[in-house]
Amino acid sequence: MKRSAWIGGLAGIALLLVDASGAENTPKKSGVRINLDELEAKAAAAPKPAAPAVSPIPADTPKASAPAAASTATKPVSATPAAKAAPAQPPQPEPGVEIPRGEKGFLRIAIQDGKFRLSFYDKFREPIMADVLSAALRWPVKYQPNDERALLTPTEAGMALGSEKIVRPPYAFKLFITLNKDPDANQTPESYVIDFR
Repeated sequence: MKRSAWIGGLAGIALLLVDASGAENTPKKSGVRINLDELEAKAAAAPKPAAPAVSPIPADTPKASAPAAASTATKPVSATPAAKAAPAQPPQPEPGVEIPRGEKGFLRIAIQDGKFRLSFYDKFREPIMADVLSAALRWPVKYQPNDERALLTPTEAGMALGSEKIVRPPYAFKLFITLNKDPDANQTPESYVIDFR
């Protein structure tokens, strides 16, 4: 660094220090004097950091490849045992509302892609085949005086019932569900009323 730039920088700092002292009532003449020659001598006499030592490699020494060099390096020893596998996170809850069916298990009604989907589960919450022919849904809406209705029929895999009717938001209403069973078997339909959210 050039001496004039260095001295100018120190002089600017000294002026800032004098101004920052907040002595507004003191006369403009200040008794602070900085001997710049003395500061420059102290800076020159200060020890400088040493450059890192580089040892020359003899020309006849074979060069180690990167993997071999990595294998010879010492590895830090940790106080903990080897990294454990991350604990399994609990499964994320499926969307929709779960409806208990007693000994038959559970139902889960959800809106996927704007359409109702009714899934069936056993008492251990494992997916099972739908044990009904269809489901009739009814829910009140604010945009018309009559309730909306949808008929759910078995999907391709038979594990759920689905509808082609698009459900308009908001998805917060009282939902009336009727599960239609085989009429020849003299089975009474199951009915549920839930708050769908």
